[in-house]
Order: sequence, then structure tokens, then C-alpha cells
Amino acid sequence: MTNVRIKIPPAEWRYGFAQLAPQPNRPASAFALAAITLEDAHIGNCRIAIGACTPIPCRLPALEDWLSGRRASISCGDDLVEIVAAAVRQQGSGSEPYIEHLAVVATTRAIAQALEC
Repeated sequence: MTNVRIKIPPAEWRYGFAQLAPQPNRPASAFALAAITLEDAHIGNCRIAIGACTPIPCRLPALEDWLSGRRASISCGDDLVEIVAAAVRQQGSGSEPYIEHLAVVATTRAIAQALEC
């Protein structure tokens, strides 16, 4: 490798990360990353990704679209749960309900952390 370029995001972005592991120092069962901008107490742009609960980490564009424009508060409503669970089912082969639940919990925590910044 001779060169690496990293685009530094603007200062208005807020970030959150959540990881769920069965025990300390064990591989994660699910993790989520959230990057969010706020505009007048509403979510502007957002990028949400999950991993470990899917064969490869993936973004959740349906959730990003659903969150954009909503008030900047996180509540684990049925819509959020179904969007995340559907993404896990789509990516995974034969995912278990508990894996979908872990993905929802990690995603909710990452979003909440990003909103607290």
C-alpha cells in the first residue's frame, strides 16, 4: 500500500456504536454503527450499518429513509423493529429470531448514543 485517503466528515455528524457479545472478550453477536446529523431537533442525514448478525456488515437504507425527518428521539417502535429484522432476514440465511432481536437492540443503542452527543 502506498497511499490511503480518508474523507474527514463535517463536524455536524454525530456517531454511535453498540456491540453485543455473549461474554467480555468474546466475538460480538451483533453490532451497529450510526452516523446522524440533526436539523432543528429532527434527524437530517443518517447512515446506519449492522454486522456480526449478518454474513457481511451491511447498511440499512430502508431504516435511514425511515429515520430521516423524524424527531431526534429514539423509541423502539414496531416500524424500526420490522425494518431491522427484515434486513437481517434478507442478508442472513435462516436467521434466528434472537439474532434479529440482537440486531434491533444494537441498532437502537447506536442511534440513541448518536443522538446523545
